[in-house]
Amino acid sequence: MNERELHEWWRILTAAIDTWGNSGAVHPLCADPDLFVFTTINDALLARDRVEEVIGRFISTGSWPPLNAELTIYVLHRARLARATVDHFIQNAPARQAVRPTPVGKAAFARWLLIDVWNIAGPDYMKAWADEYLEKNPPPPGYRVAGSDD
Repeated sequence: MNERELHEWWRILTAAIDTWGNSGAVHPLCADPDLFVFTTINDALLARDRVEEVIGRFISTGSWPPLNAELTIYVLHRARLARATVDHFIQNAPARQAVRPTPVGKAAFARWLLIDVWNIAGPDYMKAWADEYLEKNPPPPGYRVAGSDD
């Protein structure tokens, strides 16, 4: 991938993120911090096949199919991680040269970016995202964490 192609991917991913991020889709267990991290990561794993089917349709047609609220959440997370990866490559030419999908091509790069990178870094990304979410959205006053002795 050359820098022009990376900028194009950044634009494609940003447009998708902007669209999905404004869709109003939220994780169904946002109010329960006990289960939030666990279910966020596990639900993403359970939805993997459906998400990868959506990504496959994007790769073959060049446009995103309509997504329900659940798939919107999981594809949005993959797009955010993919955009961060592309941004890193744009900012860091040596990394771009060192890490390359094989074979090189638009479809292969899309698969690598949205599936392979996710399979490697997705769980860590989801954990960091969930931790950040809970930091910004603390449990309601008086909420008691299950199993705590307080």
